[in-house]
Formats: sequence, C-alpha cells, structure tokens
Amino acid sequence: MLEVSVKGKLTGIVSALIFVLFMAVAAYGEEVVINFDDYTTNSQASLPDSPPGYGGFLWEYGSDTPGVISDAQLAAYSCSRNSPSGEYQVRVAGEEPKAITVTPASGGTFNFGGAKFARYCWFTATKVTFTGNLSGGGTVTDSFTIPLGSGYGTKVCSNMTNLTSIVIRGDNGDGNGKGSWLMDDFTLIEGPEIAVEGNGSTIADGDNTPSTGDHTDFGSADVGGGQVVRTFTIKNLGTSALNLTGSPMVAVGGSHTSDFTVTAFPSTPVPAGGSRTFQVTFDPSAAGLRSATLSIANNDADEDPYDFAIQGTGTAEAEINLKQGATNIPDGGSHDFGSHALGTYTDVVFTIENTGAADLTLSGSPIITITGTDADQFSVEIQPTSPVAPSGDTTFTIRFSPDSVGAKTATIAMANNDSDENPYNLTLNGTGGGLKSTSRRGLPTSLMAAVTTLAVSPRVATPMLSLPLKIWERRT
Repeated sequence: MLEVSVKGKLTGIVSALIFVLFMAVAAYGEEVVINFDDYTTNSQASLPDSPPGYGGFLWEYGSDTPGVISDAQLAAYSCSRNSPSGEYQVRVAGEEPKAITVTPASGGTFNFGGAKFARYCWFTATKVTFTGNLSGGGTVTDSFTIPLGSGYGTKVCSNMTNLTSIVIRGDNGDGNGKGSWLMDDFTLIEGPEIAVEGNGSTIADGDNTPSTGDHTDFGSADVGGGQVVRTFTIKNLGTSALNLTGSPMVAVGGSHTSDFTVTAFPSTPVPAGGSRTFQVTFDPSAAGLRSATLSIANNDADEDPYDFAIQGTGTAEAEINLKQGATNIPDGGSHDFGSHALGTYTDVVFTIENTGAADLTLSGSPIITITGTDADQFSVEIQPTSPVAPSGDTTFTIRFSPDSVGAKTATIAMANNDSDENPYNLTLNGTGGGLKSTSRRGLPTSLMAAVTTLAVSPRVATPMLSLPLKIWERRT
C-alpha cells in the first residue's frame, strides 16, 4: 500500500498552552513523557516544527515530516493493532531518508530517557539509531531493534545525558537511513531526576513489594547478633544538581524502625549524571517478618520524597559458646590443665553460654562424655543442665588426676542444637609429673635417714623402710 504522509500543524492556542504547562514543570525539573495524546482534537496534525514546540522541545525533520496518527486511522489503512482505543502516536512515513532532531525550545541541556517503537504492516524500519550531541562537545550513540508485530517495544537509554539535542534515524537494513516506524512515550528529563537502585536493579518510587532481587528484602538474620548489610545507590538522571534535603538524608520509618539502621549516609548534592551510595543494616530484635520504609527527601519535582518499603526476617536460633573463666574457647579449641604430681588432682569449671534467641538443647546422654587416648585421666565431676535459655548459661566440672608420668590428652564432643556448631568439640590436655611430696617433719633422725624410695610402679608408689638392728646385752 502506498504510504501517505500526514501533515499539518498545531494551532497557536494549543502550542501556547503546552508551552506554558511545560515551562511550569521545567522550572522545577522533572521527567517529561510525551505521549502525543494532546492531538485528539486534530489527529492528523504533524508535529510542530517551530517554537515553542511540543512539550517545550523543538522537532526538526529530514525529508518527510512525521505526523500524529490514531489507531482508528491505522485501522482505516487495514493496519489495526491491539492497543487502547483512542491512542495516538507518531507515524514516521515515506521512503526518503529521514531523521527527527529534538532540541529544548528554551536551550540548555536535557537527558533522553527513551521511547516506545513499533512496526507492522507496511512499516519497514528494522531499527532506530540515536545520536546525542553532548553539551561539552562530542556525541554518544545507541540503537534499538524494533520488534515486528502488533505491540510496542520499549527502549530505555541510560547513557543519553547532558545533551543539547538528539537525532533519531530509521534503518531498514540498507544503511541509508530509510524506513518507517511508529513512536510513542518519548521521554525527556530536565532538572534533577532521582532514581534509586539496589543490587543493580531500579527500585521504583513508592514501591511496596520488597524483593531479594533489588535488596529491598534483606533475607534472614538471627535475632540477637545476626546482621545483613545492603548498599543502595542514589542516581541523578537529570541535568542539574540533585539535593538531598532531609535530616537525616535517608530516614527509616514504619512498623519495625529500630530493626533497620542507616549505617552509612550519602553525601549531597548529587551532580547531574552522578551517584551516591548509602548502607542499611538489618539487625532484627524479634523473630518473624520485620518491615520498614526508607524515605529520601530531595528536590526532584515529582518524586519528593522518594520512598520504598523494605523488609527482613528475624530467625530465632540457639547459639552455643564455651568459656573457661573469662576466656572464650572456640569450637575445636582446647584447654591445658598444666602439670600435676601423681596422686593429686585439679578441678576446672567450664561455662556453656547461649547467646542465641532460642533454647539451647544439650542432647548428649550423658551431656558430657570424655573419650580419647587418656580418657581415664579425666573425669566429669558435675554435669551441665539442659536446656539453656537465651542469654543463659550452665556449668560443668572436669577433673584431671594423672596416675602416670607424661602428657595426657582426651576429647569432649557436646551434642547440641546449634545449627553450625554441633557437636561442640573440646580437647583436654594435661601432664603427669613426679610423686606427691610428703612432709617428714617429726620423724626421729635415725628413721629419716633410713627412708629410701626403692621403686615406683606404673600404678603404685611404694616406699620401703630399712631399719638398723641393734642388740643390747644385758649384764647382771
């Protein structure tokens, strides 16, 4: 079917009204989405090609002037599609090379956020290319392959910032700039424009559905010690400085405010095209789902404050810790009883703590069992009790009583319900020394001299006495 270029112009009254509305918006700076639906009273009008321009921007063209066309008109060309009734879009038609150049009517710079594109029936462009002219000189480019079918494809541009103008060209595959297409929702930004990301994903202003994908759902953390830290990025997609005006700059509110803390604040201002980061720490005070909101006051005209929901889950688990006196003994650690004489003993008291948020169950039977090479050199004098309440403790006593000389070692494995320290292992070390010393004070001198240790068996030390024999002769 032969394409017919639809031409015409907006009336001066409509242009003036649009210009006034745009300037009121641009004074504060915000995203401008041009959807061309203002043409409903004159659906075959072409885009304005003189100031003030549609939405405050000038539109200049190549060989063929783009026009605004309705779905009904497309249907009249036997090219209907599934779209809302009464929708209008830009139709770029004709077979000559063509381009659309967009420039702010008031001068200055802007960011191009993207647009929607479609092709079907006799529309021939397979893609569109974008060339942005940078305010400091040079260009930046991008492109988008237009989907074939009855729906629009959306192109989002993140590199088209601080532009003085942008040129959009069609391409039907021959490289000469020919091809026709449909375009809608043309997005431009002037002034500051805030965006927030988590884990590289954009978090929409007003989002109330936390997700692990963008880190607004912090996942699980243990009550009473477990923490999860997330880093978020504030971006300024606009063309002037973004001021973070709150005190604090990132505020926490909602049901469980105390469970979420901003532990690193962003700096302000955020320059055009720049970014700042902040960190939030989740430290649950109770088990279950914990929720709050983050709010960022700023000078974006239509996203002040920028707020979104966050959440995390507190988990109640037991957490075992072993101490001897004031010294912590890690799982797999050891305690040395030192050197002790044979026939003596020493007792050491150990403390089992529960630093978690659920009862600690010591599940051994008996709770403490000593095993290993020299298990008979150690004994459990007092067993601990179970369960141990959160923040509670219990003690047990181990006795070391060597009966032979040399190094001694044994082990304890405490079965419990700590998820990552079961069993809790402890190595017992000690050394058996010489005989127990005995005081000989009070013995006769002749008896003291006669005391001689002849031998020490492996198990029994036996002193042997040699007494001198003297025969007295009685005389009459």
